[in-house]
Amino acid sequence: MAPFCAFVIYSEYYDAFVSIRRGLFNTRDRAEHTRKRKTVSHTFSAKSISQFEQYMHHNLEMFTMQWDKMASNAAPGGYAHLDALNWFNYLAFDIIGKNHLIIYNF
Repeated sequence: MAPFCAFVIYSEYYDAFVSIRRGLFNTRDRAEHTRKRKTVSHTFSAKSISQFEQYMHHNLEMFTMQWDKMASNAAPGGYAHLDALNWFNYLAFDIIGKNHLIIYNF
């Protein structure tokens, strides 16, 4: 049985997310979406993802080391204040950036 999304044609709502030209996630044409999906599908295969684990692990270690450092310098009362959203954005950027370099051999 095909996933539900295989039967869905996106509404005009997705036109709002088109800047210069349609991408993988905002195209409304099934053939175009299929063509674009095939060009990136290898990146999300189980084998490809498992090869990135060591890089993700390194970034997660650095991430937790920074939080531990902040916690050890906590203000009186034992609490460290941080903006978790920014930290998780930085973490995602580091992981995606590192993986991008690996995928395209820069």
